[in-house]
Amino acid sequence: EHELHKGKATLRIDFVSILNDEMCGFYRSKYFVGEGEQKEERWMGTTQFEATDARRAFPCWDEPAVKAVFEITLIVPENRLALSNMDPKSEERKGGKKIITFERSPIMSTYLVAFVVGEFDYVEGHTKEGVRMRVYTPLGKKENGRFALDVGIKTLSYFTEYFGIPYPLPKEDMIAIADFAAGAMENWGLITYRETALLIDEKISSTTQKQRVAYVVAHELAHQWFGNLVTMEWWSQLWLNEGFATFGSSGINAEYGGFYRVKYSEDLLKRLLGPLSELKLPPVDRLGIQGDAFALARAGHLPTSQALSIAYSLRNEVDYTVWTSLSTNLDTITGIWKNEPVFPKFQAFRLAQYQAIFHKLGWDAKPNENVLDTLLRSLVLSQLSREDSVVKEAQLRFDNYIKHPDSLANDLRSVVFEIVMLNAKDDKTQNDLKDLYRKASSSEEKNQILRSIAYNDKFVESGLEFTLSGEVRDQDIFMPFRKATSTAHGAQITWEFFKKNFEVFQRRIGANPLFSRLIGICTDSFVDEAKVEEFEAFFREHPVPSAVRVISQSAETVRSRAAWLKRSRDDVAKWLAQF
Repeated sequence: EHELHKGKATLRIDFVSILNDEMCGFYRSKYFVGEGEQKEERWMGTTQFEATDARRAFPCWDEPAVKAVFEITLIVPENRLALSNMDPKSEERKGGKKIITFERSPIMSTYLVAFVVGEFDYVEGHTKEGVRMRVYTPLGKKENGRFALDVGIKTLSYFTEYFGIPYPLPKEDMIAIADFAAGAMENWGLITYRETALLIDEKISSTTQKQRVAYVVAHELAHQWFGNLVTMEWWSQLWLNEGFATFGSSGINAEYGGFYRVKYSEDLLKRLLGPLSELKLPPVDRLGIQGDAFALARAGHLPTSQALSIAYSLRNEVDYTVWTSLSTNLDTITGIWKNEPVFPKFQAFRLAQYQAIFHKLGWDAKPNENVLDTLLRSLVLSQLSREDSVVKEAQLRFDNYIKHPDSLANDLRSVVFEIVMLNAKDDKTQNDLKDLYRKASSSEEKNQILRSIAYNDKFVESGLEFTLSGEVRDQDIFMPFRKATSTAHGAQITWEFFKKNFEVFQRRIGANPLFSRLIGICTDSFVDEAKVEEFEAFFREHPVPSAVRVISQSAETVRSRAAWLKRSRDDVAKWLAQF
């Protein structure tokens, strides 16, 4: 009706969408208020826009390079709190509602916009630069936000100094969301988290959990610069966002730092075995030498037997970081050789590997123990999860825990669950774990139970069925699957279970990245190339466009594992003959 002239204009669009249940876009999340008979179900509204779901909430050019400033207004019930990237500029009450207009944001990508409506408590502090930081928690749990607040305040100041660029917003909020597909999301000024990635209950949280919260908080705060202030042009460069954020939250070791691998000659490797065994080299060098050896063996540039010799030379190791890396590498070998005739000998080697450090650490923490020794104890016990005396002690502690919940140290809870489930002879242990899950008040304990509940070939299917029973939040469905695939038989049962329930999974988590994650877990643990043909054929008949890359990665992983086994089968068998 009217001629448009060249120049600036205002475009007004009326639009309607739904508050969905899919953990993406603008969605609703269930939470509870009160306890026992007074327990009441309520709903919050929250957002998850990365990568392309801002368009579900409002019309926009939903691409990372097309940045804009945002002035957000929310109309919410007057008894609910509303948050967004910026602080409120004005608030008006009308007809039982609040009309809240937020300050204009800096120029930013659509995927970083966020808003949350619900009921929360919070704790607050300020960085030395004057930035206000809050951690929002479920009602009645604000003390569980203090650990993350302390980490966050220190970290935000550290990054401000390290990057030499001030944090550009006046505030940084971090909030725990009951239903959340990812671990956390770096929305500028309003970072959203799973409860287990943000909240720490000092009475029951483990050291491992504190370590995870500290890492995730640091990672998301690094994104405030890497990703938010400076953004990749397109999603194919997402590795830059994540790579720099990981660098920022982890740092690089000084002595053995660098983006390269070192291949030593066979003679030099033999000469290194003594200094490695006697711990004469610094931990960072011990870490690097074994890490390089296994990486080169995986790639076919070093006999696997030489990597195993290096591993064996480290049986007197005492450093947590070295043990963590070495255990991951031995777990990889376990996964590939788990169906081989020599596997019992490999298991005997693994048991021998951890004896010295187990006798040094024992089951119980020492007075004023180093935190890394506390973390190492759980790792070592997990590696000895089939050793008779360890199994017997774990069962005693588990039985006592059921009667006296305060009797089991927080740092042992997860590994004890794992050991007793792995060695269960009947369904009593699994049923006990289910009962504990129903009674657990913390998300941390619920997750520890879920990770263990299908960790036994006899009870894989019943453990996985529990995730679909309606008692487990959709965000946690995937948790039992990784342990379930740790044996050849378990991997096959898990794959069959996934195929049988494909439509159920697709309906419940198909709209968010959890579905792709689950597909990866169910397909990447095989060692037989025939399995690649099988699962590729399945997904041709049941297309999942969002998981195309994951399926391709699983195929590559399985083929790589199969090639490694074929190449090194005789070499490893000969080396294991000594055990």
